Amino acid sequence: MQLTELLIIFSLPLVVWFWIDSSKTIESARVAAFKMCKKNNVQFLDDSVHQIKFSMGKNSYGQLKFVRTYAFEFTNNEHQRYKGELVFAGCQLLSSQMDAYRILSTDDVV
Repeated sequence: MQLTELLIIFSLPLVVWFWIDSSKTIESARVAAFKMCKKNNVQFLDDSVHQIKFSMGKNSYGQLKFVRTYAFEFTNNEHQRYKGELVFAGCQLLSSQMDAYRILSTDDVV
């Protein structure tokens, strides 16, 4: 076997592992965003999150992990979109934030 073939054989499992790990994390982010929106009584828009940043970092236990930042959108009145952000180290949620939004009273509902 040539060196190129060996590199392909040994790198393929790493690529598959990375893809599976990324899929698990994005699903965790989607669920976390949905729960945040439900808890704050706002609507999670498009039922999706998208990755905006990728780096290496440490989780709360000091272990080296891939740190992924995801963004999502939500609304409180279906007329204006607001942004939220989730930061994951592996599948562990490190931080979350949502834009400030106006809390609607019953008089504001059309």
